[in-house]
Amino acid sequence: MVVNIFDPHRIEIMSKKRLLRWFFDNFPYKAENFSGIPFDKFPEDEDFAALFADLASLSLLMLDKNEENEEIRKIKSRFQDLIPFKECNEATFAELDKYDFSTMFFPIETGADPEWGICVRSSNGGTFFFDSIGCVWKCEWSGTGDDDSYQLAKSLAGRLLDSEKREHLYEAAKNWIVTGKVDKKEKVGKVGLENKLQLPTKRKFILPEANHDELPEADRIGKAIKFADTVEAAWNHITNQGTKNIPEASFPPETDELHVLVGGNIKAQVASIIFSNPKKVFLWYSESVKDSQKPAEYIEYAVKRYMKEFNKPVIEKIEKNLLSSKSMAEAEKTLKEHFDGVRQNRSVIFNVTSGNRIMSYAVQTIARAYRNIELVYRDIDEPEDAEKYFFTRLIYNEFPPYSGKIWGKANERISMEFLCGKEKYENGQNFYDQLIKKEG
Repeated sequence: MVVNIFDPHRIEIMSKKRLLRWFFDNFPYKAENFSGIPFDKFPEDEDFAALFADLASLSLLMLDKNEENEEIRKIKSRFQDLIPFKECNEATFAELDKYDFSTMFFPIETGADPEWGICVRSSNGGTFFFDSIGCVWKCEWSGTGDDDSYQLAKSLAGRLLDSEKREHLYEAAKNWIVTGKVDKKEKVGKVGLENKLQLPTKRKFILPEANHDELPEADRIGKAIKFADTVEAAWNHITNQGTKNIPEASFPPETDELHVLVGGNIKAQVASIIFSNPKKVFLWYSESVKDSQKPAEYIEYAVKRYMKEFNKPVIEKIEKNLLSSKSMAEAEKTLKEHFDGVRQNRSVIFNVTSGNRIMSYAVQTIARAYRNIELVYRDIDEPEDAEKYFFTRLIYNEFPPYSGKIWGKANERISMEFLCGKEKYENGQNFYDQLIKKEG
């Protein structure tokens, strides 16, 4: 039975350090875990008794009130006049028990063995912390090392108190430990990791996305680690919810590589190239369509002419390659051979608007394996806009993936009516003649 560490006979032979280790390894608890625990007396040592009372109080306050039974109510009655967490609180246990409580763990770098902190929040607006280094409660966090790294834990603990999200209270405290700075827009910022991941725990870590590339491989072994660049992304890891939203954005000023699945209609394919200003373009055509190389040739013609006429940077390379549309394994192998030779710090956009499902699924597999690849596709239901040409954006460097909108702003001479419409074209030259409005 988990909570037998609260048994008075067992508690007398425990040290503070051992009590904390056992308690937080198993925290939080279910009502059933308290079955048979008498709480007849507190430890005789006054300092130890205070810690015991605080930990027991926190455990009881964290219980789902819908799980309460007669035995739990009897235990709570023995605590009702006690004032827990005295460094940060003046209310009795009975007063505190009127509210809901949430907790989130965060690691602390100490320069020696790592320790942990816990952020506690209540639905009456209270926030306080437990610091395992000094075994003390704090109204405001002031630890060692990177003092702001507690902020992600505080933000997530606050979310857990939302009436629609309380179902995740237990899961969040039981299985996660998080670190990250948080700004006013809820962006998660980089922190000093030092030896934080050496903390002995079975909990899963959430780290800032900005810390990903600096994390040594040795620190990943045997640990479940997720990354997040926003509080929303961290929240989705904890709740195992679907695709994480990212704000609408414009194409970057330039892109190292732009990859395109080539299909019969090349409008979205050409648009992604002229809006992303790539240094290199790779056109992937299939073997399943008669004369499948012709659309790729039309794209190359239109793009080269556009770059020259509008004085855009010359594309270093436009390469046309065959990609299987019949065998996913073969398509994945082809793409892997290409991306194994690409530096991970290069920006890569892959337009999957065209191609069949086998081809697009193969690209998704590759996007999950290579963190620097973003996917875009043009939906047939995208809204028409006089200036902006929209794509859906997917980033698979975490799962569930991120999703949002990305757009390119058209030159005033580009015919948005043609790009967004159903007008047909005969070849690359005819396509370009309809795409660009004549001067004057």
